[in-house]
Amino acid sequence: MIHLNIGLSALRTSQTALNTIANNIANATTEGYHRQEVIQETRPSTIDGSGNPVGSGVDINQIRRLYDVSVERALTGNTSHQAEADARLATLEDLEHLLTPATGSLHAEISDFFAMAEQLAASPSDNVLRSQFVSAADGVAREINRLADSFANLQTELQDQIERDVASVNMLAEQIAEVNAEIRIAEATGPAPNTLLDRRDQLINELSQFVDVDTQSIGDDGGLVVAAGGWLLIGTSAPELQVEFDDNGMIELQVDSTTVPVTLQSGELAGLMTAHNELVPQAAADVAEWADAFVQSVDQIHATGLGLDGPFSIVNGTRGVEDSTLPLDAAGTAFPVTAGELAITVTEESTGQRTTHRLTIDPATDSLDDVAAQIDGIAGISALVDAGTGKLTIAAGTGFRFDFAGHLDQQPETSAITGTAAPTIGGLYTGSENSRWTVTALGTGEVGFTPGLQLEVRDAATGELVETFDVGDGYEAGQPLEIADGVTLALDNGTFNSGDSFTVSALSNPDETGLLSALGMRSFFSGSAAGDLEVNAALKDDPTRLATSRSGLPGDTSILNQFVELRDERLIGNETLEGQLGDMTGRAGLAVQAVRAEIEQLSSIGGRLQAEQVAKSGVDPNEELLTMLEYQRSYQVAARFVTSVDQTLNEVLSLIG
Repeated sequence: MIHLNIGLSALRTSQTALNTIANNIANATTEGYHRQEVIQETRPSTIDGSGNPVGSGVDINQIRRLYDVSVERALTGNTSHQAEADARLATLEDLEHLLTPATGSLHAEISDFFAMAEQLAASPSDNVLRSQFVSAADGVAREINRLADSFANLQTELQDQIERDVASVNMLAEQIAEVNAEIRIAEATGPAPNTLLDRRDQLINELSQFVDVDTQSIGDDGGLVVAAGGWLLIGTSAPELQVEFDDNGMIELQVDSTTVPVTLQSGELAGLMTAHNELVPQAAADVAEWADAFVQSVDQIHATGLGLDGPFSIVNGTRGVEDSTLPLDAAGTAFPVTAGELAITVTEESTGQRTTHRLTIDPATDSLDDVAAQIDGIAGISALVDAGTGKLTIAAGTGFRFDFAGHLDQQPETSAITGTAAPTIGGLYTGSENSRWTVTALGTGEVGFTPGLQLEVRDAATGELVETFDVGDGYEAGQPLEIADGVTLALDNGTFNSGDSFTVSALSNPDETGLLSALGMRSFFSGSAAGDLEVNAALKDDPTRLATSRSGLPGDTSILNQFVELRDERLIGNETLEGQLGDMTGRAGLAVQAVRAEIEQLSSIGGRLQAEQVAKSGVDPNEELLTMLEYQRSYQVAARFVTSVDQTLNEVLSLIG
């Protein structure tokens, strides 16, 4: 009987081996399947009647799953890192596309704006060119809005994808927990559950595409799987990952009811979170910074100019503050306000007499209500802040008009002149800085008659001598004398006493504070870079209201020249507007190239790891066929042996019978 058992053990072992090979071949293309092999062991020997040890056959020790731990762990980590990079790349490519120069892009629109400014500066009275210039500005606004909307839509799409991925993570975690429970039961009652282990590894690999998995926690059992930065602990039950939002609208991931944000190291979710919380907001912030610099600069220039309709009877601010009682630094202005002077010129319509008032504003201490009170104290105009909207309105009284062009005072303050001379200021100031000069009489005498009568002009801030004029014998009354940078002084007949003085102010920048653009006073644009920016409707309806000059004179193109010069101003850091756009596009392109290189390297490593995995765990049909032939031959021989033993026993029994 021992001989028969030996043969039967060989038959059973060969049969099991053939079944294992058949299973390998059947699953040769099954994803996640690991090749299995039969591990045989010799049965313990027995002692025959003569006391000799005799072999008792063969048993199957185990059906082993071919699994290289180091390769599998490395491949899981590689999968997770590549999924994270792929997610970042998709968003970066979208951002690169949005910022790439093309017809209708922001690059093209801003170029058209400056080109139209140059054309209009050459023909400022051409209403067709005025309309085209306004239209070009509207094109810039539309493109800024389009980018803002695109960034918002991109973030919405990312949010939707994050929520779908979180749902997938929770589903996979639950499935892993179920398989873990099955593995534990199977291991307690029988041999290694290879199919369940393959299923678990496949689920873990799928999970690693979404979140990082601690590869050290992956064992050849149904033990705990640690994922998502150590926050997702999957045993025979799984916690739930949840999507939350912080106060800034950024997405946070939390586990169950905890309030501590989950920190992801890799996986698609990590890439999507980076894209949603960092990449898109940064690109949107860069464009918003660019748009704010453009809008603030254009609005500031436009507010200090005059259109064909001249000074204003009323100006309503289009941008308000959050609290008009707080200092401007804390009031929530659309653009920053700096300390300095704001000039308001009031014109008396009946006489044409202009008086420029210079208000000193400190945003650290002055509120909008304080500013309104200063303006309200100027004769001929009044100011009011709407408590609901925080917007400022300035209105002229009957018979007056006002503007922010910072005109030269035609008649300076003469209270310090004890003689009868009456100075008149004229010309157009061409200087690049705000200036103030003190004019003092050297000697006593009559203008145009007294020999040696002179006026000395000094810089009011530094005391530096600017010019000395002979206004006695030889001076013709009314003759203009140039003080500096296009500003002239003319004197009527009259007298000066030694030491008589007056001050002449000349403004290059009537608003040193930036308050006009911050409050949207006479603004070129309304709305903001958040997606509702547009050219002021009044300019669209009537291009004659477009400010082109500071003086209102037909040949004055000073405001248009400032629009043209804006092209070369370094408004953002050390960059021009067009230069900054180029930098944004360049950074987007470099970021795409860097991530593509990262993915290429990860793909190369992944390819090598997959090759090693296939070499260890993959099914080679040709190799399986050779092994099958070996076991088939073994089965045939064992069957022949069993048949021979059976025949021998039958013959013995027939002899006994």
